[in-house]
Amino acid sequence: MSRRRTAGILTVLFLSAGALGARAESATPAELKELLILSGTEATVRPLSAELLDQARRLAEATANASAKASGAPVDPGHVARLAGAFDPERLLGIIASIYGRHFTRQEVRDLVAFYRTPTGRKLAAHQPVLTQEMQEAAHAWVQQQLASVIK
Repeated sequence: MSRRRTAGILTVLFLSAGALGARAESATPAELKELLILSGTEATVRPLSAELLDQARRLAEATANASAKASGAPVDPGHVARLAGAFDPERLLGIIASIYGRHFTRQEVRDLVAFYRTPTGRKLAAHQPVLTQEMQEAAHAWVQQQLASVIK
């Protein structure tokens, strides 16, 4: 093999290794939070977090009441406060933001934010809950239809 060809191959390998090793810049927490707000994700997560907190509170209170009846000990009033801390929507939003951060580069997050600032992006964000509900209903109806045709 000629020196020129060997040098060319080594250069290509070196540049390829550098490109593979280069990591795209990560989005900042503020950029990710802005994406969650503009996309409507934040507005969806807050009620979900509140619903989860309410379910956990009812379950914990029922468990505590059953335990108190059995042991005669009073229900711990600080338990509900600890549950509220555990189901803080900001913690859940942080988890979701980190998921977005793993899948999108900083530039891609900026591009998504720019999209959600457009009229079409705002319309998508506004309609997303309805679209999701309709897709779930359509998928459920389709599954039921398929099961009915198989069971006959």
